Amino acid sequence: MGNRLELLYELDKLFEVCKGCPAAGGRTDLKACKTCDTYEQIRNIGKKIEEKEKKINVKKISVSEYIEMRYRNLKSGIEIAEYFDMTISKLNHWIKKYRAEIDKEYNSQFGPLTKAEIVIATKHGLSESIVMDRIHNKLYDRQKALTQTVEKEKKDTAWKELMHLAKENNIPYNTYISRVKKGTAHIEAATYKRNKKAN
Repeated sequence: MGNRLELLYELDKLFEVCKGCPAAGGRTDLKACKTCDTYEQIRNIGKKIEEKEKKINVKKISVSEYIEMRYRNLKSGIEIAEYFDMTISKLNHWIKKYRAEIDKEYNSQFGPLTKAEIVIATKHGLSESIVMDRIHNKLYDRQKALTQTVEKEKKDTAWKELMHLAKENNIPYNTYISRVKKGTAHIEAATYKRNKKAN
């Protein structure tokens, strides 16, 4: 018995056993339950769930980790919650608590260019729109987006291969980018074809 869901499922099965218990008569508040093996199993599972809840509080998620997973690796909230062994509601509570820090970190990585960054981009022969396209659509880190020349970008074969794959599958560029931004894996965004409804 490992994860929380399995433990809750096991608890549910044990409570079903209690419903049919002749000693309890369907009630679980009798003293007779304290000597029952099923009652003991229920208590042990309850303790395991409590231990898991304590571990969740120990396993911290940092703002930079969240930003990296959510916006660079394009993980969904559910995937992030599972990775940190927490419920989606706990993750949402954490997001509310650290919203100001998340926004600040997000803007430092994905926000508009500063005047100094515009100067750096210009020195490398890049316009602001090219840099922002690289950050948002091609998921470059900010430093690479500001400094990689257009010639080097042309050699970036992984990006070209994904775009070619999307084109082969008749998936428009904007559809591919939209899917990636919504959290779809790059390969799936380039290959998944929606079924057209039959008339």
